[in-house]
Amino acid sequence: MDSFYWFLSLPMPQKTSVIGAAVSAAAAIVAFLLSYWKSRALDKKKAQYQTELEAVKTTYQGDLERRKTELQKELEEFKADIADQAAAANARRGYEYDARKRLYAQVEPLLFQLFESAEGAFHAVSSLARTQRNADLPAWLSAKATKYYIRSMIHRLFAPLAILRLIQRSTTLIDLNLDPSIRLRYALLKECYLTWTDDFEIAKLEPELEYDPGNTNWIDLRDGEPAIYWRQGIVIGHLDRLIDSMTVDDGPIRRSMNFGQFEKLVGDGGEFAQVYDLVEDVFSDFSFPSRPVLGRILLIYACLMHTLMSVYGNPAADSDVANIFSRWLDADDQGKMLRWWGDTDPDVFAIVRPYVLRRIKQAITPDYVKF
Repeated sequence: MDSFYWFLSLPMPQKTSVIGAAVSAAAAIVAFLLSYWKSRALDKKKAQYQTELEAVKTTYQGDLERRKTELQKELEEFKADIADQAAAANARRGYEYDARKRLYAQVEPLLFQLFESAEGAFHAVSSLARTQRNADLPAWLSAKATKYYIRSMIHRLFAPLAILRLIQRSTTLIDLNLDPSIRLRYALLKECYLTWTDDFEIAKLEPELEYDPGNTNWIDLRDGEPAIYWRQGIVIGHLDRLIDSMTVDDGPIRRSMNFGQFEKLVGDGGEFAQVYDLVEDVFSDFSFPSRPVLGRILLIYACLMHTLMSVYGNPAADSDVANIFSRWLDADDQGKMLRWWGDTDPDVFAIVRPYVLRRIKQAITPDYVKF
């Protein structure tokens, strides 16, 4: 109370000074307290944020370590995969290198023989056509005639197919695909082989021919109507037995048997003679007018053989093979040696042309297979 009375006794200017000092002191105290509380709150918030930051760092650190481990694993797997691919590629290159060596060492000599055999087969058909034009064919192929002509003709016709069998024995389709040129020649040769087994389909080419060699009375009917009842194709089993027997594979010598060896086996009367007799029966007493289905087969075979010979000296793409055949067929001076029919008769080239083109299509399209 004394202090209060003392304050009241002071003059006004002094009272004002005392009050100002008190207010300043109070303001300073309040400012200090506010600063202190604010600092405490800031430290508390800072500690909270620091805790949260450490928690986030811990979380991200764990995620980072896990991701690092995952990436390291993926990297190792990628490196292992690359190593596997490189090993596979090296193995593939090694296989292809060895396969190419086998292909060129074993198949190329056969392809050289094939060209000459294809030429012989083509000229065998042209010889038949020429003899037909001279009206002598039935006499040359009759059962009473000398066997030399018919045996020589059969040997020349089927010698290329014996080479087909040798190629099949010495390589695989995978190996053949390593060289498109070799694969093409092989494929064309296989189409030649299939043609001999396709007599019923060839008979259906327009104009369709009546053909019924499977008739139960064919033995009694075929002499009177050979165009209908005489078998004019070769079943695949007989064809396989014939061309298998016509191969020579004696050590390094791999070839189609020559005519001397062929004729000797026919004359020996063994197993080869039995299958030969089945094939000879197809040609016995043959003439183009009397057996038109066989005539079509021979013409198709000759066209394919000529196409096969043409691709040897022509590095054309597969898509050009059909054009090679068509240009040859359309040339005025080509194919005349294969014509046995007269100017007033139906053009057999026109009849068989779609069939030959289908065979060529099969040869140039590996996935397209049809007898």
